[in-house]
Amino acid sequence: MNMDVLYVVGNRLSQWNNNELRYSLRSIARNAKGLGRVFIAGYIPEFVDQESVTCVRVKDQSQIKHVNILRAIDTAIKQTDIGKDDGGWFLYSSDDHFYIQETDFAHYPIYWRGEELPEEVKKGDGAASYHTTLVSTRKLLEWCGLPVNNMAWHGNTYFNAALWKEERFQFLLRNAYEMPEGCEPTCLMLNYWMQNGGHVGSFCGVSEQYIYKRRREVIIRPDYKYQGGNVFQVPDREVISAHDNIGTSALAVFLRDMFPRKCWFER
Repeated sequence: MNMDVLYVVGNRLSQWNNNELRYSLRSIARNAKGLGRVFIAGYIPEFVDQESVTCVRVKDQSQIKHVNILRAIDTAIKQTDIGKDDGGWFLYSSDDHFYIQETDFAHYPIYWRGEELPEEVKKGDGAASYHTTLVSTRKLLEWCGLPVNNMAWHGNTYFNAALWKEERFQFLLRNAYEMPEGCEPTCLMLNYWMQNGGHVGSFCGVSEQYIYKRRREVIIRPDYKYQGGNVFQVPDREVISAHDNIGTSALAVFLRDMFPRKCWFER
């Protein structure tokens, strides 16, 4: 079994000229086992090989980032056959996820931090708009009688195209477009799945011990000090993620060193 992967890329050029996506693609080309087709929804950078990647162009229609992300996912699901060989299941990825060790995409755990979505934005929250998104997501899930687990984390996450197209989820989605700062898509999808028959038997090859595996995230911040050959002192870490301003950080040097050659997803 091979697992399809969907990237969503915003229409605004990243601070690193979309090289985040370039190195993420190189990382899965090298390290992903059980990788199916790769899809990109949103803006398609010129370096993407459109014969190797299924591209769905979606223009941003909102000033709210997570509304645009939700619309891009919705368009990709409705215009393609993503997940067709796995009962609709596929992996949703951001362009700043980098796989530094061999990873089995066909049997990937559902990781989370074991906490609920926040009820309010607290003073000192660095990314205020993102925390507002999480609060809005909780309010919508509660209003619909769904669980309020914070399933968002920096790494691949499972989505199901068939569940996404259900009328009940589409109702949830239409309301998400109206929430302040939108809603976090992973939290919508997985909490909906949990409420509507989500159990190990319905899931694609993930053993029960890994179904909701707790772990902390590794997000590389601009002050990270890269020393050649020293990846991370985290024993089980297969994926790392980038903070903003990656292009001027030591992480950019690390990625260039680790993934110096083009992959088949690039022109």
